[in-house]
Amino acid sequence: KGIAYATKSDYHPLNVRAGKMGVLAKDPGHFYSWLELNSDFWHSLDSTFATLKITADSYVSRKLYAAYLKDVFCQSLEMAQKKNIVCTIVHDQAIDAGINQKGYIEVILEKEKPLIVDQLVLAVGTPPNQTFSFETEDLLESPRYVRDIWDFNAESRLRDL
Repeated sequence: KGIAYATKSDYHPLNVRAGKMGVLAKDPGHFYSWLELNSDFWHSLDSTFATLKITADSYVSRKLYAAYLKDVFCQSLEMAQKKNIVCTIVHDQAIDAGINQKGYIEVILEKEKPLIVDQLVLAVGTPPNQTFSFETEDLLESPRYVRDIWDFNAESRLRDL
């Protein structure tokens, strides 16, 4: 899911309207189409989704977008299998990459043997938070100050205050 869509909070909305989101470059409204076609499915995933009324102009939960990403990914794996395309999911950390002596892209992994790939996409994630001049030691130690908007425990800590 990545850090942006792994939130457990119901209050982390997407920053783009549902009708303008999607994983397909040629179909930027794919997410909204998916919502319309699969409403029974996603309504049943989470009690907070059960009564949602969504339009193309809605800013929906990142949690719901994560469900969409997972479903599209699973559908893609099924389609690949039907076409006899082998997909291998590797849970490891890439530590280096380059062109090997035969001219192929080789990805060096932390734990597994190197991968030879046709194409390589670098998805480096979100940069670390910037440190601001007003962030004193007292402020950083305060339980009321949330420095990282992706801190998934911040909401419950603030609620407990």
